[in-house]
Amino acid sequence: MTLAQKQWLVGRIETQALYGTAVTIVSVSGGWSRVVVPSQPTPRDHRGYPGWIPTWQLTSRSPASTSSFAVVTSPTTWVRSASGTSGVVPLMEVSYDTRLPVVASNSSSVEVALLDGRDGYVLRRNVVLHATHATWSPTGRQVIAEARKFVGLQYVWGGTSGFGYDCSGFAYSVLHVLGMTIPRDAAPQAAKGVPVLRQNLRPGDLVFFRDGSGVVVHVAIFYGSIKGIPSVIHAPNTGMPVSITPLSSWASSSYAGARRYVS
Repeated sequence: MTLAQKQWLVGRIETQALYGTAVTIVSVSGGWSRVVVPSQPTPRDHRGYPGWIPTWQLTSRSPASTSSFAVVTSPTTWVRSASGTSGVVPLMEVSYDTRLPVVASNSSSVEVALLDGRDGYVLRRNVVLHATHATWSPTGRQVIAEARKFVGLQYVWGGTSGFGYDCSGFAYSVLHVLGMTIPRDAAPQAAKGVPVLRQNLRPGDLVFFRDGSGVVVHVAIFYGSIKGIPSVIHAPNTGMPVSITPLSSWASSSYAGARRYVS
């Protein structure tokens, strides 16, 4: 998208739901369905994040039930028609944090079940496999390692994907890919987790900023010190990329505290 197109999205897009994400239909009007996204917690609706989506983008078919699933850990990856190099057809490009049921795997590729009944293949190096009922214990250093993958990616209002993030979508997705579900938006994120004093910040903590009215409007991930300067990694605003910047450039009168979600 052009910068003008991204600016047009501001205030118009609620959030994104990735391929295979479960949604609950609340109502239907014309070619649109009002849904809630249970995997994106919000105080706006106890059932999940609300918004409208074109009905043609929905399916009643549930993901296949398998003993393990693949989580996409590259910014994006292609699902292909075959695992080899001959006769391969790209089927779809899917985002970071997309979860795909695993049919089989080897050292180079993973066979996954798609929602249309077909099987596809993704490169093994672009995913991490997890047992369906596994318990994850992410660390702050893992959060930073994931966040660094997106340095340079342009901001997209409402974005929760490797094609573009807003500030809270970035924090939400980086933690979600590591198995932790936090609120979708910055203000609710600032009300959960464990409070952390500014002098006790550790890499992976979420740092929040408020506007002149006192409302929390931005979240960044504390990166650590670079040459002795406390820094954050975040998706700043439309027209700007995910970047690592000094905390001091954002944290004067607008600093609104920090929360720890991982060890």
